[in-house]
Amino acid sequence: SYAATTEDPTTGSDTEEKTANIEFNLTGDTTIKEGTKTVTLTISLGAFTEVEEGQPLGFEGKLIYDKELFTGANVEGLNGWSASYDSSTNAIIGDVGAAKSNTQIAQITLTVADGVTSGTTGKVELQNILLTDDTNDFTFNKELTLSVAQTSEEQNTIETLNEVENTASTNKTTNNNVTDNTTAKTSIPKTGVKGIAIITVLIVLIVAIASLVRYKTIKLK
Repeated sequence: SYAATTEDPTTGSDTEEKTANIEFNLTGDTTIKEGTKTVTLTISLGAFTEVEEGQPLGFEGKLIYDKELFTGANVEGLNGWSASYDSSTNAIIGDVGAAKSNTQIAQITLTVADGVTSGTTGKVELQNILLTDDTNDFTFNKELTLSVAQTSEEQNTIETLNEVENTASTNKTTNNNVTDNTTAKTSIPKTGVKGIAIITVLIVLIVAIASLVRYKTIKLK
């Protein structure tokens, strides 16, 4: 890209022109769902700034992908673009005779490796992409991180475990808050028993004394 300066004829001062630019994008679904065999990503152009449309345009660079997650890649052009990929050199190229803004220009199809497990992640990168119209050169580096989603069975297992854990937590909280309203059986204090025995003895003595006094009174008469 470039930025040029020109002299403003009305003021005689230099004014900076807009920098030439072409938006270059790599997009696609970054989640690999259960049973998926291939993943499709798209290369597209966005807005053109200070670059004339309808002119020849081409790009070249490297396509790099995680080979533990993917076993191969194929590239084809879209919307009048030709595009290809060489797996031996990782080189990716494409061109068109009349470029247009806001256009999908190539599709990347990646083959998912067998046996990859949920949670596995890997990157897909476009490295050192040179986009040129023979007047302007633009360089880009783009990447996406893709991940393997959980299977339905794994998701159900996790949800079940979470439910069991939540239930156990709720029961524990409930048990900690339970109040025991039952009345415990209590025994009569030993001091109480002794007190009753003493009172009984006193009553017997009083009755005996009273009887003795009465007996002596009657005898004296």
